Parts: sequence; C-alpha cells; structure tokens
Amino acid sequence: MSQAVLTLLWTFIFQLSAGQLGWALPAEMGSTRLRQKTICLARDASNIAGVIGGILQQYLMNPQAWNLKGYTGFVWEGTCFGIWTFAKKIPARRFATTEVDLFDEQDISKLSHKYNNVAATRV
Repeated sequence: MSQAVLTLLWTFIFQLSAGQLGWALPAEMGSTRLRQKTICLARDASNIAGVIGGILQQYLMNPQAWNLKGYTGFVWEGTCFGIWTFAKKIPARRFATTEVDLFDEQDISKLSHKYNNVAATRV
C-alpha cells in the first residue's frame, strides 16, 4: 500500500515539474520542415519505451516473478544514469569523479547548440 501511495505521489510531483517537457521539447527542437517528423519520432519512441517499461514493471514488482519490491527503483535509476552518461559522453572510468549538476545552464546551452547545428546541416 505504501509503495502505491509513494508511486502516485511521485507521479503527481513529476507531472507538475519535468514530466511535461516530453511534450514541449520535441515540438520546439526540429526545424519547421522537420517538426512533424520530429514529433512523430519522439512520440513513437516514448510510446514504445512506455510499453516496455510497463511490461517490465509488472515483472519487477510481482512476488511470483522477479520480486524486487522497493529495489525496483534502483533498476530505473540505473537506466536513467546510463542514458545521462550516454548523452554526456562520460567514459566509465570517470563515473566516480564526475560531478553532476542538473541545472548547469552552460552545459544545456552547449548541447542545444550542438543539436541545433546538426539539425541545420541535415536540412
């Protein structure tokens, strides 16, 4: 019961903060000519990831399957960390010494310029 309540609380807080960025960013990232394709690819990727995550979550929490109980959060944390390190291109040997700043605006600016330049060269 407490896990269900905490999951609902997390979902509520997440949707009030960063959760809605998944809808806003794809519409703003692509050029005018590629905007529709960018949104379609982003939605398709999100839906596929949601289906896979929904299926895995049932096995992770089910007492008659993998039964990870509350440790399921570590599985998703590892997934998020892996995606973050892939995006930042941090080699595995530097994981322990890497300083994480979620609100590093200079880094966000560099990434947005990089991806905008890649999109501009493809058009």
